[in-house]
Amino acid sequence: MSLALAAVLLSALACASQAALPLPGYASSSARAENDDLRDALISPPSSAWLMAGLRSSHPADRLAAVHSAAIPRNVAAVPPLAAVMLRLDEKPEIRAAAAAAIGRIGDAVAEPSLDEALNDPAPEVRYAAALALSRLSAAGAAARRRGRRINWAARGRAK
Repeated sequence: MSLALAAVLLSALACASQAALPLPGYASSSARAENDDLRDALISPPSSAWLMAGLRSSHPADRLAAVHSAAIPRNVAAVPPLAAVMLRLDEKPEIRAAAAAAIGRIGDAVAEPSLDEALNDPAPEVRYAAALALSRLSAAGAAARRRGRRINWAARGRAK
């Protein structure tokens, strides 16, 4: 009897713990953002020598892997080489689009002129990726401007 009771309790606990967990792929946006932050904290940016060697590789898959490896937020050192890849018209459009997306993920405003230029690219996927990256940068810049505006108003209030 006690063995049957233990089996029922264990199955009830298993069902209860599964009900509390979100379905795979349906995590809340805050949980996804937290997971991305944790992954970014664990991933270190590639060295500039490794990145340049990957971008100069003769194999497109190696170049694409190098682009993806540099797409770490606040990895500002990778912006100039990625911008050069993005603006090379002799590069495959998929790699140029990946470079634009990587620049958007890095999230530094220094890339805005390059992304503006990529909006004139003949490949639609590159133009689309550049537009998304620019919107990501402008959203981050708008938040920074709002924070700065609050600071400026506070400084004006103290000055009066």
